[in-house]
Amino acid sequence: MLSGSLQNIYRWYPFSSLLHRAQNAVYNSYYVMTEEKIKAYVRSLPPTVFGLGAYKMLRCTKLEGGLHHLNFKLTISDGAHTRKVVLRLPATSHNQHSLMDEAWYLAKLSPGIAPGVVYHTATSPLGAVLITKFMAGRHMPFDKFTKAHIITLAEQLARVHSIKNSQYSSGGAARPHTTGTYRNYALLTIREGNDKPYHRAKKIAHDDKTVSLARELLGQQLTSSDASWNQTEFSLCHGDLNIYNLLWAKNHLCLIDWDDARFGDPADDVAYIFAVNHASEAWRDTFLDAYLRVSGRNDILARINTYLLKNYLFDVVWSLGKLLEEQKGRSLIKLKQGAYRAMHEQRLEALKRYLSFVE
Repeated sequence: MLSGSLQNIYRWYPFSSLLHRAQNAVYNSYYVMTEEKIKAYVRSLPPTVFGLGAYKMLRCTKLEGGLHHLNFKLTISDGAHTRKVVLRLPATSHNQHSLMDEAWYLAKLSPGIAPGVVYHTATSPLGAVLITKFMAGRHMPFDKFTKAHIITLAEQLARVHSIKNSQYSSGGAARPHTTGTYRNYALLTIREGNDKPYHRAKKIAHDDKTVSLARELLGQQLTSSDASWNQTEFSLCHGDLNIYNLLWAKNHLCLIDWDDARFGDPADDVAYIFAVNHASEAWRDTFLDAYLRVSGRNDILARINTYLLKNYLFDVVWSLGKLLEEQKGRSLIKLKQGAYRAMHEQRLEALKRYLSFVE
């Protein structure tokens, strides 16, 4: 259903795992300092918040992963009943507001698709706090998916995309406030995710030719006369469907970490999965068959290749930006510059290979 063969052009997980491990090391001291504060804060809330009569037992343990937020698992009991929840805190003051927007998005989703919101507040002794139900499960690499897993993911995403809004979002987790077309949305996301960051990091790029070619081709694709670009009704999108945000409990799938949620073009969400997943053509066709059957959104096929290019380009620019941050000592995740450079080279190679298929 997609033009060209893109099999095995992308390798995302090794460096993603490295980033998670590095971030955990950065936050270890913070966790130790914060766990007792979290327990004290939770006990300051009425136990009825958790459907309990009292606090007889409270355990707090850190959860690995998460780039913009700190996550803790709470196990709470009143002696008769036990509740398990996840408490999320912003990693930096910049992310305070996004937790409240994340809660706003989660409230729109049906139970089971995403963790239900238990409690949230913008002001507490800990700053912004979001507490959701704890969802048990495991992460699974895309290349380990069975046909049933692929279909489940496609159907779940189609249900998410069925939630509509007449306005779209600017930026991850931002609430929708802009009117326009899918083309307007695409141009905005390219400007925010590619143009602005690349302008800042361009001076350390060593292969500007490839990036310039990708940007030029992307601009050409956005001049397409296909009528589907003129649509004005937007879908709820997750925005970051990598393997760490897919939680599997047998054949049940829960989508977690909605801190990049937005209202936008559903083709962007689908293309993101294909961009971070070195899937075979058969994998993509299985996904699209299931997605189209549930959603009826055949129009996304005309826009997926444009968003594929956007997402490949985004990853190159993102890794370049992280390298620049590390050189300036501003990176949230501390890695050796050699690791960031290797990550950038890997993603640049993926972009080159993609361009070789579409030129």
